Amino acid sequence: MKRAAFFLAILCAAAQAEPQPSPSPTPSGPTEITADTDFTFSQKTRVGVFEGNVRVKDPSYTITCDKLTVVPKKEALPGAKASPTPQPSASPAAEGSSLEKATAEGHVVIVQDKVDPKTGKVEHYIGKAQKAVYDGNTGDVTLTGWPEIRQGDNMHVSLAESTVMIINRAGTIHTHGPSQSLLSQPPESPSQNR
Repeated sequence: MKRAAFFLAILCAAAQAEPQPSPSPTPSGPTEITADTDFTFSQKTRVGVFEGNVRVKDPSYTITCDKLTVVPKKEALPGAKASPTPQPSASPAAEGSSLEKATAEGHVVIVQDKVDPKTGKVEHYIGKAQKAVYDGNTGDVTLTGWPEIRQGDNMHVSLAESTVMIINRAGTIHTHGPSQSLLSQPPESPSQNR
């Protein structure tokens, strides 16, 4: 098993972005990536490719897949020249990200636990697809290849391989192509049966 957590340390150290305040703090800590087969890292481009039973453990999510390609933002690279005029981020939620793009391929499973602001209960989210692409500029995650999303007992599934699901940072899902939603109903209380 090859451990490549040092790769993310390089990316994080290269990104000199200041932390952005957020309405609900996300867990912090190191992100660890392990791969059983291969790890390739280009010193020049800082692009990393992990292959073979890839596992990503982050304080706020986990990902498993067959292959993961990570591309840092150019300004996050050591020695990169700063733009003479600041470029606005496409999404405030994506500010501070040192990644331009991350692509997970093959048997992709993304698991994230979020606290429901209304109830305080932890909601368990699972996304599955053959490919997931994270856009560091917008914060969007695009799922392709029979994508499906689960939240507890509720499911949103594709009905065709060509269906595309896009999830933004706010949790909004946009589906292009045939899909079906399966919503669970809470059990009726005895007082509702009267």
